[in-house]
Amino acid sequence: LTHNLLTCNVKGVVNGFPLKIEAAKVERQETDFNEEFIKNMIPKLDYNVLRNAAKQLDETVDLPEVLTDEMKEDESVLKKLHTALMEVTVIEGNL
Repeated sequence: LTHNLLTCNVKGVVNGFPLKIEAAKVERQETDFNEEFIKNMIPKLDYNVLRNAAKQLDETVDLPEVLTDEMKEDESVLKKLHTALMEVTVIEGNL
């Protein structure tokens, strides 16, 4: 979640988003599913950045290529988003 909202503000950087993730240690930490929270976060996310980061950090996270309006109401898709946003955690690494 945090990765999708951060940008680099170093002087001279032309395109500071998305930040590159260099993860040395990644863990999955189970959390309670909150459907409303995930639905409220969707408009704030760059879905392609989220999908690519999730795939890079945990190959078992299976997000659809495109997030359609219908999928935004599908509980199974929302649970996958929850996993990518809330449960895949970088323990050691750099941005």
